[in-house]
Amino acid sequence: MTQDIVFTGKRADNSTITNTFSLTDPENMHTFTFTGMTDVVSVEWYQYWPYNQFDNVTTSAVPEPATLSVLGIGALALLRRRRK
Repeated sequence: MTQDIVFTGKRADNSTITNTFSLTDPENMHTFTFTGMTDVVSVEWYQYWPYNQFDNVTTSAVPEPATLSVLGIGALALLRRRRK
C-alpha cells in the first residue's frame, strides 16, 4: 500500500511550497528531506488513513554566503594575528 503525505510550507510573504512523499511501507521509520522549504514560518501536512506519527522533527540553518564570507575573513584575520 502506497500512501502520499503532502507537506505545505507557508512563507512570511504568504507564498507556499509543497513537498510530497510517497510511503510504500508506512509501518517502518522514514526520513524525509525537504527541498525549497526556505523562509518558512509554518508547515501543515495532509494524509489519509492510516495516519502516521512524526518524531524528531529538526531544522538546520544554512548560513548565507555573506555570513560565510564574514566568518572566513574573521578566521583569516585571527590566523594572521597569531603569526605576528
